[in-house]
Amino acid sequence: MGKNLTIGVLIGNANSPHAKSFMRGVYDAAEKMDVNLIFFLGVHMTSYFSQYQGQGTEDRFDYQYNVVYDYAHLADVDGLIIPYGAICIFSEDKNKAHFMDKFKNIPYVLVEERDEQNIGSSIISDNYKGMYRIVEHLVTVHQCRKLCFVSGPDDNTDAKERAQAFLDVLKVYGIDFCDSMTARGDYSQACGKQIGEVLDRYPDADALVCANDIMAETAYQECAKRGLVVGKDIAITGYDDWEMAKSMLPPLTTVLQNELDMGYESVKAVISLCNGEEPKEMKAPTEVKIRASCGCRIASEYCFERMVTDKDILEENKVNNLIDALCKRVLQSQVGSDIQKDVRSFMKKIFINCVDIYRTSDTTSNSYETLMDNVNELFTGRCGRYISATAFGECINEYIKYLFIKENDTGKLQMASEIAGVLQQYIQSCVITQSNMRENQSEQDTMFVPLISRDMIANIDDAIAFCGAPMYILNLLRVKSAYLYMLPHPCIHKYGQEWVCPENMYLVSYLEDGRVTAYGENDWKAIDSGCGMCSKWTADRKRRMTVLNLFQGEQQYGVLMVEVEPQDMLLMHLVSLQISNALSFYCLYRQQKNTQEQLEVLIDEVNEKNKILGYVSGYDELTGILNRRGFMEEAMKFVHSHSGKTAVLLIADLDHLKQINDNYGHISGDYAIKTSAQILKKALGEDALAARMGGDEFVSIQLADSELPPELLVNRIKIACEEANASSGKEFYVELSVGYTMFTCDSLVDFEAILSNSDKMLYEAKKVRRASVKKHI
Repeated sequence: MGKNLTIGVLIGNANSPHAKSFMRGVYDAAEKMDVNLIFFLGVHMTSYFSQYQGQGTEDRFDYQYNVVYDYAHLADVDGLIIPYGAICIFSEDKNKAHFMDKFKNIPYVLVEERDEQNIGSSIISDNYKGMYRIVEHLVTVHQCRKLCFVSGPDDNTDAKERAQAFLDVLKVYGIDFCDSMTARGDYSQACGKQIGEVLDRYPDADALVCANDIMAETAYQECAKRGLVVGKDIAITGYDDWEMAKSMLPPLTTVLQNELDMGYESVKAVISLCNGEEPKEMKAPTEVKIRASCGCRIASEYCFERMVTDKDILEENKVNNLIDALCKRVLQSQVGSDIQKDVRSFMKKIFINCVDIYRTSDTTSNSYETLMDNVNELFTGRCGRYISATAFGECINEYIKYLFIKENDTGKLQMASEIAGVLQQYIQSCVITQSNMRENQSEQDTMFVPLISRDMIANIDDAIAFCGAPMYILNLLRVKSAYLYMLPHPCIHKYGQEWVCPENMYLVSYLEDGRVTAYGENDWKAIDSGCGMCSKWTADRKRRMTVLNLFQGEQQYGVLMVEVEPQDMLLMHLVSLQISNALSFYCLYRQQKNTQEQLEVLIDEVNEKNKILGYVSGYDELTGILNRRGFMEEAMKFVHSHSGKTAVLLIADLDHLKQINDNYGHISGDYAIKTSAQILKKALGEDALAARMGGDEFVSIQLADSELPPELLVNRIKIACEEANASSGKEFYVELSVGYTMFTCDSLVDFEAILSNSDKMLYEAKKVRRASVKKHI
């Protein structure tokens, strides 16, 4: 990069007309002054959300966009332009000194705000004078006496100065005003409710003074809802003279605050600071633009009858004056001098083409072709976006009207009408063509943008392909170069908490000259304040970069830096959302994958433990036979594997367990339970499923055998009990009462019902059990 400066610009809300004009001025100045440029882009939707969905800024995560400004430290910029007046509107941190302290070691120019510390330069509009003059016009020219006010944000210097000028005019002229006559806005169109409430409180208001043009447009809409005709029933004024002010119906009376020039001057000012010059404070001039919305009926800015006669129609001075007037009429207010020069040149060519055809009556294709070439180049080239086709058409119509008053030659009038018709038709064709081209481009972009997250997620298992995927789509979206930076780890940033910018990031992929380079996770390139975001730039050209924050909810992932034309900046905002969504998925996936790898390392150990746990959970610890849970699981397997066969379920109960525990102790009780389990296993055989259901209750299931009916099974249990008691050497008997049920195995078998039936037989058996467990030895 050599000695070329890199200037950073912090943008508060890139989707506002004010910011767009300012950025265009900065962009134009950077082109002429041969410096690199990095816009740190804020895109804030809080006002729109609050208008349509209610409050809850923290739920919208709009505050996350403010993080992007801190990355200026990792960009190694030589100087900063800080339009604090716009930034502070959307920042949750309203402490100006705290915000500016972050950048005290970088030369900066403060825009729309004064620098009380005199560390940097500042540029601020002459808000007071501009607003004072326009309000005074309403009071003195239109005799307005009941004026309502649409204010800007309370913490904004521009808004404060405009409000003070409004109040001072009313005070000077002795006009009453109270706080309820103010609609509190935030410089966005999301102020309709507030304006409507003021209009309803004061239906006889004769003027509505708005602190900027966007809010004035909303005021038009609220007046229309109430049947008020702007410029007749009520006067409306704005501030800024944005590009749509002339096209509003009626055209808006406003104050020209030339954001284009302010952007241009801020680049000059920051370069002078970087070159060691002292900081200074500058005040940008303002100009009142009187139009029809205040009630004025403004005459044409030029008069054909005064300026043009047959004798001097091509006299140089007359032509120049006429062209100057035409350019002023058709051009937007905030246009750079180079655009003005080009438009003037084309307008002069078109005028002379028309005059030649008119005077010579030459309607050949060649004469019209030359005319159309100039019109086409004017409207479809770089100047086209700064010209009002409507105003151009009005100029043509006014000239025709002049000719009809002046000209007696019917043939000449017909010729003039034909030229006008051809011009109008071709201008309309150019405008429609341009509109269709923009629409087609927009449709194509809309198709491409969603592919970013799709392609990234499709390559979730391949870090290189994942990081490189967005670069291929950005190449299709006319991006000259792009860089994707990720934080070492996603950072949590909660609403209301101070953000601490990480000291480093990693370059994971980039696009240069149509070539994509991406890295695997182990090869990511570290970026810090010593080797910043500009370190990969080549010195063959100057850069005009835009940095967008990448986040999802409370998670911060990094930034995307792209080189695009100003008109594509907001498209890149949509791109950043797509990348953020994919990064969110990637982080969740990576976390899941790490967890899965840890689980795989432990899988053998877990399986072994599961075997042990399975045995413990399915077997009775005291007896070693199945417990109730184990029995139910095995019994279900048994009936499924022997579907259609007859089985027998026996339920047995240890007699007089309480007597054994009370007379001989619980150790003897445990012995009796274990002996009961052994008796069942010996009597029923290995094929039977035997289980302790709990306490002194046992159960068994086995296939029925015609040679060994249930009665014989019960008898075998009694014999086994006798044999055990004969050899036990204990002072008590261990005996079991038994009941049973026969059933057919199938998937719908109801074990609870079978157990209940068996339990009834068991109850009968208990009636004939031994009265006492004590042996008479």
